[in-house]
Amino acid sequence: MANEYNQFLQTHEFNNIPKHLHRRLYEKMKNEIFDSGSYFQLCPVDDDNEDLHKPFNPERRFYVSTLENVLLDPDVDENAIFLIDHAWSYRIKDARNNLNSIPNLCERMASLMNVNSHVKEDRIELILQRMWKFNQTYTLTSTQIDPSLDSDVAQEPYW
Repeated sequence: MANEYNQFLQTHEFNNIPKHLHRRLYEKMKNEIFDSGSYFQLCPVDDDNEDLHKPFNPERRFYVSTLENVLLDPDVDENAIFLIDHAWSYRIKDARNNLNSIPNLCERMASLMNVNSHVKEDRIELILQRMWKFNQTYTLTSTQIDPSLDSDVAQEPYW
């Protein structure tokens, strides 16, 4: 365990991350601990502007709010470091199926994108039309995971 932690320290560059947070960061990365929801949440700005209540509002804004009774001092508290994961990673050809089959994904994406529709098929359609404003792309070399993939599939971007 100590050897693995030392290798972690040697492998990663910790620009501007205080030394007392390194061990907890290692534990969170190793065990995939995404506990930010226990400390803070993303909240939509509550605005009386009528435009904000349209089925899709590109101007929707959010703020970060700490949860009740949460007080972290990043100068001394080793838990004051968080892993933030992508809300949704997908390949274009799988997007519709993901929204249909991954539990709560459609609802989470609709909430983040301010898509208001009570019919799931309509909600999915709006998400697929509007998601490009929110997307970023990256490419993984999938042949490292599955050498049998041809190079075109291996280099296909994830969104």
